Amino acid sequence: MLTRPIVALITPTFNNGHLLNRLYKSIKSQTYKKFCWIVIDDGSTDSTKSIVKGFKGLEIIYFRQKNSGPNSARNRAVKLMPTTCKYIIDIDSDDTFHNAKTLEFMVKDIESSKKNIGMIGYSSVDGISGKRSSFTQKPEIVIDFKESLKGKKIKGEFIFIQKREVLKISKWPEKIWGYEGIRHWEINKHVDYLLVSNPGRIYYRDRKENLTSPESTVKRSFKMAIAINELMKQHGKALKK
Repeated sequence: MLTRPIVALITPTFNNGHLLNRLYKSIKSQTYKKFCWIVIDDGSTDSTKSIVKGFKGLEIIYFRQKNSGPNSARNRAVKLMPTTCKYIIDIDSDDTFHNAKTLEFMVKDIESSKKNIGMIGYSSVDGISGKRSSFTQKPEIVIDFKESLKGKKIKGEFIFIQKREVLKISKWPEKIWGYEGIRHWEINKHVDYLLVSNPGRIYYRDRKENLTSPESTVKRSFKMAIAINELMKQHGKALKK
């Protein structure tokens, strides 16, 4: 039975059971404990279910759905979130938190943030090189919709902690793999983002369907075209301006 979690950690996974133990260990090591971990099995054919069922000592919500893509899985997770959860962190199966205190400082930061801040993003560290793979122009920088479109003050991928209320603004675009900017930009029209240089995650890039690998890019080229078309439909005029 869930003990009134404050944070929902959301992980969509497809045939990545072999990676989940690393993430599980990272989550279990966190000094902050008021969270639940929602694992959405997106139609895996490997042993994902039995692996997740073997994880002990955490509040875990496991749900299996027909293979529909990671964005569909994230939307499903939102529907399963306990009502007590005030904050959400999306963390993929090939990610881990940067260290044991990461979740603690993320929650502390979002709880003390101003009302106009809808999300706080933290930089990523490459799991192979150990080097930071995302950057901010200053140690902390507030990004509005216009600056988000320009993309001049930030670079790379970030891990976000989101306030629950931003979920009402926009769902994850389904039938689209990647292109998180479609959703992030829509939300950024209504609230600002705080981006910080402090690292929040380690990104290992070792899942087979990794969205940034050359092999995956070729395979999903048609879906990428659909995503770009959707992005332009929603934000093309603003981008042009």
